[in-house]
Amino acid sequence: MVVTVTAPAGAGKTAALVRWAVGASGRGERMVWLTLAPADNDPHLLAGELCAVLDGTGPGLARAAGAAPDEVFAAIIVAVHRGAGRLFIVVDDVQQLHERAALDLLVHMGRFLPEQVTLVLSGRFQPAVGLHRLALDGTLIALDTADLAFTSAEARAVLAQHALELADDDLDRLMTRTAGWAAGVRMAAVMLAGCDDVGTRLAEFSGDTRAVADYLTGEILAALPADVRRVLLSTAHEESVSVRCAEALSGERDAGGMLDRLAGRNCLVTRYEGPEPVFCLHPLLRSYLVAEMERQPHAVRAAIHSRAVDWFTAEGAPLRVLEHAVAAEFPAVRLSEMLACAGVGAVMDGHASAVRAFLATLPAEMMSLPGSVLAQAAAHLGCGDTAAADVSLDKYVEQDASRAVRGIADSIRLQRALWSGPALSRTEDPPPAPGSGPGRHELLDAHRLLCRGWLLLIRGDLPGATAELERSVALAGSAGVARVALSALSALSMAALASDTVAAMDRRSRAALDYAHGNGLHDDPAAVTAHVVAAWVAYQRCECAAAEERIAAAVRACGPGVPPALQGLTRGIRSVIELDGAARPYRAACALHEVVCEVDWSRMPLRASGCGLLIHVRTALRVGEVAWAAESAARAERIVPGTMEAVLARVGMQLQHGRHGAARERLEDALRDGAPGLTRRVPVDALVLAATLAADDGDAARAHGAMTQALAKAMPETLVRPFRDGGPVAARLLAEGIGRYGHRDGFAQLVLDRLGRATVGSVVPLTRRELELLVELPSMRTTEEIAALLYVSVNTVKTHLRSIYRKLDVGSRRDAVDAARSTGLL
Repeated sequence: MVVTVTAPAGAGKTAALVRWAVGASGRGERMVWLTLAPADNDPHLLAGELCAVLDGTGPGLARAAGAAPDEVFAAIIVAVHRGAGRLFIVVDDVQQLHERAALDLLVHMGRFLPEQVTLVLSGRFQPAVGLHRLALDGTLIALDTADLAFTSAEARAVLAQHALELADDDLDRLMTRTAGWAAGVRMAAVMLAGCDDVGTRLAEFSGDTRAVADYLTGEILAALPADVRRVLLSTAHEESVSVRCAEALSGERDAGGMLDRLAGRNCLVTRYEGPEPVFCLHPLLRSYLVAEMERQPHAVRAAIHSRAVDWFTAEGAPLRVLEHAVAAEFPAVRLSEMLACAGVGAVMDGHASAVRAFLATLPAEMMSLPGSVLAQAAAHLGCGDTAAADVSLDKYVEQDASRAVRGIADSIRLQRALWSGPALSRTEDPPPAPGSGPGRHELLDAHRLLCRGWLLLIRGDLPGATAELERSVALAGSAGVARVALSALSALSMAALASDTVAAMDRRSRAALDYAHGNGLHDDPAAVTAHVVAAWVAYQRCECAAAEERIAAAVRACGPGVPPALQGLTRGIRSVIELDGAARPYRAACALHEVVCEVDWSRMPLRASGCGLLIHVRTALRVGEVAWAAESAARAERIVPGTMEAVLARVGMQLQHGRHGAARERLEDALRDGAPGLTRRVPVDALVLAATLAADDGDAARAHGAMTQALAKAMPETLVRPFRDGGPVAARLLAEGIGRYGHRDGFAQLVLDRLGRATVGSVVPLTRRELELLVELPSMRTTEEIAALLYVSVNTVKTHLRSIYRKLDVGSRRDAVDAARSTGLL
């Protein structure tokens, strides 16, 4: 059996073996020990020293003069027969060997050892000749750095030897900085021993601490060639580097090979495999090198940071560009542009909090640059802090800014206005579209196009908005910034919502969400709009499970960087979806009412205003809040007068007050006169309502005709919701007409299949008196007792009962109670 122990200097290899050797005799085991030196590359000298330790004389001059390699095996056999128990042969510092003949001697020893003998090879790295055959034979055990690293419990034990006991947070900090490296833990223990303020002193412990720096320099860095040290110094600012990154930052073509060799020799460099291998420095080595970097001449530091700026710009990592640009100490004009471009780019890449925290560390003179001010404003907006963003924008001085910075300022101002600023004029010109050519910033141009597209969308220029947003997607994709591309794709789904084409909404939202899934951004705020639009599509088509899933995803993705208007839209649509089949709908209705009261209807597109207010009227009537419904009906008549949305809102109120004749007449006039509908759905709503009112009058032919027209208008967009909201009467009429709708029969059947129990979630326009009577139906009171309780005549109660039965499409009191509970009326 062969055991290899390989770990860097200071990992505690020898100490661990010594502790184990001390207890060997108590376990009935024997151990011989040989520490190698460079001279042992002579196989005869190595053989002589092995024979000497095996026969107990030690590697003295007589035997060290040399021996034949075959004598080693004879000495092993003699040593085995000389005593009982297992024999361990420890060969320490095997990294001293590099000659093939000497290495072959150890390999052959390992392959042909007697069963009761174990060879232990300890060193900073494994010998150049591999022991792969032993591994294949199952006779090799390999221990490495991870096996020797201290656990938290072992670190506590080391600290206890110095009368130290750290709090859990401090111990975690120590373990993070040392990665369990034995030398690091012990040096920290020595430094902290007897210290009054352990927490403060521990915060100062790093690779630049004198004892640690001396150890790293003496044991690791001093033996490295100058070009290798330059590679380490150039890459120390990064937590991990790929081969390409190391080459770019250091300017050394073989930087990857150098790091690979350091990792192989356990020089506190670790290689991690992947599609592109990356290298990480030990935390203490890295912190030492970062401190050493700061002691370099300005020209050296500036050159390294400048190369890093170029690399991370090409890689699309604006946050790292921002940090290196500041460290490079560029001239003021260039630094201002870099701060604006990289800072705003990092915010758009989802790092608003990190940018804000980083900018807070900059000196006042650097924060007075126009680019810094804009980066800070963008970061505040990204964190949802509009007040702080306004303060930053007030500090921006236009005349001190370059042309590029002025363009960024335009985009940020527009983004601020789109967020929650004053209402944008419909005649206001959007900022000019970015140009092309050398030196343009694709990421920032993509963001400007995104803002421009939103403005055109608000102005109602759907073709213009779509064109600009599609350009934004292309540019963001070219720049490799998935988050901006997703924002533009989501905005395109909102453009489809504004165009009121359900098929387009479906296509656009699916494209955005597929992109989000493919780029790991499913729960990112940039996907909220797409989730909301997808939920609305599913709601219109009565795909209830999908609607609930999509709106739940939108709620999860809503973060501080989501504008208030979009947050309100998300909450409103969630309330509408929750009403669909809710056992207790009043809570969801209250949530929707709260959103309606918060909305600034003057800033809303007319189509959204009409649709939202009509839904609110129906919801309020459903839960008996007539005053809420009246307010929204009045708003609809004021904001979207003469539209079918306003007509249906008023008809709903008339039905609520029992004015069926007036409601029917008003609806018929609107249909005859062709009152315009702001959405494709509302004409279907009007025809379904006309069908149910005709059925109430006993006019089956007119009811079927209206239902046929409703199907014709709903089928192209697969609109199911109007039939569901039509209640049980609409479902019955639809079912009775199957076979008489011609080529629309298939769609009619699909609608019926999705309705299920058509009463669930439907709007049943009961009057206030009917709602009062409905509440009494589950009781055991007789008709006479209910009449006395409500202070009305028995005939009035019976009249209301007949109306309730007709509206719920039931024939008995018990069925009425069941239907009312299923619709949420009870």
